[in-house]
Amino acid sequence: SGEIETVAHLRGAREMLPDVEFILDIGGQDMKCLRVKDGVIDHIMLNEACSSGCGSFIESFASGLGLDVSEFAATAIAAEHPVDLGSRCTVFMNSRVKQAQKEGATVGDIAAGLALSVIKNALFKVIKIRDPHDVGEHVIVQGGTFLNDAVLRAFESSGVCLVRKGVTMSRIGRKPIVIPAGVEVKIDGETVKVTGPKGTLEQKVHTGLGLEIEGNELKVSRPSDDRVFRSLHGLTRTLINNMVVGVTEGFKKELEIAGVGYRAQKNGNELVLNVGYSNPVRILDTDAVSTEVPNPQRIVVNGIDKQAVGQFAAEIRGIRPPEPYKGKGIHYVGEYIIRKEGKAGKA
Repeated sequence: SGEIETVAHLRGAREMLPDVEFILDIGGQDMKCLRVKDGVIDHIMLNEACSSGCGSFIESFASGLGLDVSEFAATAIAAEHPVDLGSRCTVFMNSRVKQAQKEGATVGDIAAGLALSVIKNALFKVIKIRDPHDVGEHVIVQGGTFLNDAVLRAFESSGVCLVRKGVTMSRIGRKPIVIPAGVEVKIDGETVKVTGPKGTLEQKVHTGLGLEIEGNELKVSRPSDDRVFRSLHGLTRTLINNMVVGVTEGFKKELEIAGVGYRAQKNGNELVLNVGYSNPVRILDTDAVSTEVPNPQRIVVNGIDKQAVGQFAAEIRGIRPPEPYKGKGIHYVGEYIIRKEGKAGKA
């Protein structure tokens, strides 16, 4: 015996919202949409062609940007100018992402663009609707992909009337931030200043959020479950925690260079890259970020500001991104490069 998966989706949704009209489930490898009429499933839509826009796709792209999924969500929510990656099948967006990096888009803007593209793909390619309001007024989302706050916020920003039930506290936001010995945290209005052995960082936070220091812990609270506070609660806690880690331990990002004759060297505060162009590419260290070259095929980016370190590393990688045939170029240490088979020679 057992229960059909689609019926299980409906039963779970009705437990939260008895008059649910639409269910969107995005998992790790598939996506399904269920229209509900008079309490029963009226129509089912599946992404039969591929697994684009699902959790595994987001995870692989986040890894390519040098982030884990939680960092992907945090940087995406904080982005001010999301990159428009369209509503094409998101598996073919590699070229658009590379072009955006060349044009100077930040990691956060690209991450936000990817989250938006996942929703556009679901609404306009899988469901094939013209107006987001066509899904109805009582919508439930399911699946692990929607645990990503950036994807959930992208779905809400599309205009869909999403119902959230039982949302009382961010899993990340409710965790207290431990302030280690030697670190000083000052709260001055909307500005948080963290000083430690490696330097000082400042971050502005939303005035509606509460910040309270108790002993050696800092707690972030929100005044209500309004959408803006739900989205900022966990993000603010993550940003402040990154500041504490940055001024005590610092952050680093490592890159590798692959290719015959490709190499890096350090000349004072200047990083010199020989990566197949007619002239070497020269990059100056900044006040916030420094680079090391332990050997000609490895670059280490160091700094106390996690976002600045990630952005600087992404800019270095963008000078010569790894190509898919032989893997030549600059890539993050541990990055998985999708390879293509070259053209076969004639027999």
